Amino acid sequence: MGGDPGDMIFSQESECGAGSVQVWERDFEEEAGKVMRTLWFSGSPEGTALAAPAVISLFQMPFFLALDELEQAKRVDSIVRLSGWNTQQHGADYGDGGCALPTSQCGRAAVVLNKEDSVPDFKRAPTFHSCKGLALAAALPPSVKNILLIGLGGGALAGWLLENHAELERLVACDLDPAVAVAAQRCFLGSYGEDSRLEIHVGDGVEYAKQDDAGKFDLIIVDASESAETGSDDGAAALGVWAPPRVLRTVACYQALREVMNENGVLAVNVLARDPIDMLDYISLVNASFPGRIAFLENRDGSHSWMVTPDNKIVFAACSSAATFLNEEGMADRVLAYQEHVPASKDLELSARVRKEFTTVDNLCDRAQQLRVYRSNHKL
Repeated sequence: MGGDPGDMIFSQESECGAGSVQVWERDFEEEAGKVMRTLWFSGSPEGTALAAPAVISLFQMPFFLALDELEQAKRVDSIVRLSGWNTQQHGADYGDGGCALPTSQCGRAAVVLNKEDSVPDFKRAPTFHSCKGLALAAALPPSVKNILLIGLGGGALAGWLLENHAELERLVACDLDPAVAVAAQRCFLGSYGEDSRLEIHVGDGVEYAKQDDAGKFDLIIVDASESAETGSDDGAAALGVWAPPRVLRTVACYQALREVMNENGVLAVNVLARDPIDMLDYISLVNASFPGRIAFLENRDGSHSWMVTPDNKIVFAACSSAATFLNEEGMADRVLAYQEHVPASKDLELSARVRKEFTTVDNLCDRAQQLRVYRSNHKL
């Protein structure tokens, strides 16, 4: 294994079946006087050593790849990447003898802090692609005074929003796991953990929103996934949609969220799914409450075959049919305006991301149909 994981500074058993919630700290090599803290779910799924060719095949899939091989590749990929694990950044070692990847550990967040006083540097762009994409969501509503975040994790996104949005009046962050909430406040959020604008609730975010009477939300961000343990038990997470979790993949869920949003509100969801047909099924759930008002970004940082879509997508849905970000030009215009309003967002390279990653539901439908024909012709 290449790279030094650093020192473990926090550990507490998860109450959601995700093993041990851990925080590790190491020197931040890119800048002196800084450290990076990362949040991990350790012991879920069980650690195994994976042969390098099994992982590399994900990016070299020939069109004649047999279905069982494709499924195996997807399963390996989902375990390695379940929550944003970046093998280049974190130093996985691909040698001739294979690679001992930390499949017993799934990374959930990364925050850079001052080494001397542990003050988080939230002006810095978030580390993970999904966090950067979700930060773009704040550019889309006319205002972002009230935000609901379902899935706190290490608090990297919450901290970035609080740091860079002076007009933000209320940020409600919900997480099912008490250990995660403790880790976020103790190790990642710094003084923002005590910010009067931040409300942290342990429990079901949708149920909380339905009972909240403090006003409707301008922006709702869903950034939660199946636990690694769930993914390894039945394989559903590995081969279908594993973020958001099942409980957040129902028509009733999105109807409930729509009801607590204002008329110009925006929903942003971090989705992990490789099969375009599975992705289309998920989109249909969202579309029931936001009909015809959906666009999304796809993480195209890595190579991928037309048979699959990039793992990570950020789905945006608008409450209003007058929303201007549902086409590429409109989203690009919103980004330019946002960069003037929030200078720190320039580090997110959002304009380039929109040009490279903007996708419509029609495009996804075309790929899903191509895949159906391919599977039929090859009896897969």
